[in-house]
Amino acid sequence: MISAAQAGGGVAPHHSVAVQRSGQEAKAWARLGDRRQVEVALDKGRRLLEGMPHPDNLDNHFVVDPAKFDFILDGLLSPGR
Repeated sequence: MISAAQAGGGVAPHHSVAVQRSGQEAKAWARLGDRRQVEVALDKGRRLLEGMPHPDNLDNHFVVDPAKFDFILDGLLSPGR
């Protein structure tokens, strides 16, 4: 999963899917117990998201809601995950 997520990074770097890819990478690192790599992947996703315009349609499943990004993915850093 990690290599697939990393390989997909350059395919659509200016689209919401790149942020989702960073989230998937973070989840994979969390499952392996590598907190540092989780943080690196989340930072990548946050930087990508900050460089994008605010989405017009937050109901679109393929769009990342900037207001929810930290809330959802920071849970990966919670103890017990």
